[in-house]
Amino acid sequence: MGKYVERNLLEGEKIVCEAQIHWCYWVRPFISVLFFVILGSVLAFGALNASGAQCTENAGALLETDGAVRNPDDYSGVFKVCSIVCFVIAVFIFIRRYIKYKTTEMVITTRRLVYKRGFISRHTFELQLSKVETIQVDQTVLGRVFNYGKVSAIGTGGTGETISFIARPMNFRNEFQKCVDLFAGTVSAEAGNR
Repeated sequence: MGKYVERNLLEGEKIVCEAQIHWCYWVRPFISVLFFVILGSVLAFGALNASGAQCTENAGALLETDGAVRNPDDYSGVFKVCSIVCFVIAVFIFIRRYIKYKTTEMVITTRRLVYKRGFISRHTFELQLSKVETIQVDQTVLGRVFNYGKVSAIGTGGTGETISFIARPMNFRNEFQKCVDLFAGTVSAEAGNR
């Protein structure tokens, strides 16, 4: 359950449904991390070869490029720095995505829709159920196959928010619609009692 939402529930408000982020959220960062790890490994291997750690008969030979004569040891520092940079980029990509994953909350309560993302800088979107015009679900072909999609909540006045990689978006939309209908019934019953 979302800690932000739990701490900010209104009096008498209860959490009805919480959206989950789908595992496909990790595909693109996984490919990026894999690319940078492989690139970093190739560069690290190049640094080892250039520094003579894996000597062959010709490893100590001088290299001639652009008319200049260079020793292979001249390149080992560049390879090492580039490989370290690649590994740092891979770690950064993973940590950034992990923090976004752990700090994103999308919850339907008995009174409102709450969306929060961010750790140091925070973005929140809260929409009262009475102010909702529509909930839109967009799914690509892969989204239909793996059951994930984008959920957009649009309120009166055109305010809205779109959240990607929501698992089971149609279930989330149906739960949201039940809450809106329940809220509308509660409001009309309260108005009839007055």
